[in-house]
Amino acid sequence: MSKKQSDIKINVVSKSEMQEVLSSSRRGRGGRSSKWEPVRQALSDLEQDKAVKLTLHKREVQGLRQYVSKHMPGQVKVVSSVVSGEEDQYHVFVTLLPESQRKKRG
Repeated sequence: MSKKQSDIKINVVSKSEMQEVLSSSRRGRGGRSSKWEPVRQALSDLEQDKAVKLTLHKREVQGLRQYVSKHMPGQVKVVSSVVSGEEDQYHVFVTLLPESQRKKRG
């Protein structure tokens, strides 16, 4: 007796469609998309002489540092300073490293 083959439906889709489907299916149930993804997207279009500025709670600063370390290793620099009069709030700036200082991924 031979095993019955299952019908597998295969489609080729764009990465943007993939992200859209995954994003919508994960909403409302603790999806895996990161809250830092908009920072990554902003950095992808950033000019060399510009910086992304955020105001974050002190606990969030380390989360952002870990995110860029994992997803953009050796590509960006994160610096922060306490907001005047707000000990729990920090100004955080994320800049692209000059091409000559970037670590090659591999």
